[in-house]
Amino acid sequence: MKIDARATQLREIAADESDTWHHAALVFAVDTRGRTYIKSQFGGYPFHFCRPFHLAGGPDGMATVYVQSCSGGVFEQDRLALRIDATARSHVHMTTAASTIVHGMHAGRAIQCVDIDVGEGALVEYMPNMLILFPQARMESNVTVRLAASGTVVLCDTFIAHDPSASGCGFDTLTCTTAIHSTAGKVLALDRYSINADTLYECIPGITGMLPVVGNFIVATKVVPAQDLLEELRRALLGISAIYGGVSLLPNELGIAVRVLADDAIPLNNALDTLWRRTRECLLVGSAAISRRK
Repeated sequence: MKIDARATQLREIAADESDTWHHAALVFAVDTRGRTYIKSQFGGYPFHFCRPFHLAGGPDGMATVYVQSCSGGVFEQDRLALRIDATARSHVHMTTAASTIVHGMHAGRAIQCVDIDVGEGALVEYMPNMLILFPQARMESNVTVRLAASGTVVLCDTFIAHDPSASGCGFDTLTCTTAIHSTAGKVLALDRYSINADTLYECIPGITGMLPVVGNFIVATKVVPAQDLLEELRRALLGISAIYGGVSLLPNELGIAVRVLADDAIPLNNALDTLWRRTRECLLVGSAAISRRK
């Protein structure tokens, strides 16, 4: 599908047509050498894409792409829409160059929508760095995946609250929704949570307890048995200190979901990096993953 058509689909994401949305779209394909490349792209403010890197420690031909922003973070009334289309057999690792600051907001909120198509035999790893939620930040994040039967998607999201002026005020709300659909439109898995700073810092047993830094890791695939993923990643978590984590099966034998809590960003990032490496090396690719330089 041409980029003009992709941009039209992105505009339809907006619930309120009066909102001004900033769009970006990438279509990945495989060349005659088996290397994944960007077939077409569109990027408006504030999006910027580096050229693809083909790094060691990944599937042959995997493209690593860094998404950057020239805006200095996410601000009130931002409407950001990113589309990733990984066509058949393409392998894509997409991340950000650094953590993203979500600035304070007086009345409105910011919305970010990420729309991912994963073709037959394709692998997409969408692993942005952490959201840093400033006082009075209000953020809504929506990730929608359309997954082919032999496709694989790895998703990660993390957040931490930060009060740079020691005002004693926390972020207002973070709402995150991840929906995974078949190419026919059937909902295969749906994950949704909403949290505010008061709940985060109340140390409520069964929610976050004494661990206010939160990460989520999802692997959706039918290429390998979900139970194998579950057992491997549970073993991986046992060897990680200073975190509390749990691994669960997704519905429809689709894969696994992992929740990780920590008291600091460093152990959380270490845990997620370990989960990613274990997923990549033992179950999906068979080669050792090398951390991306940031």
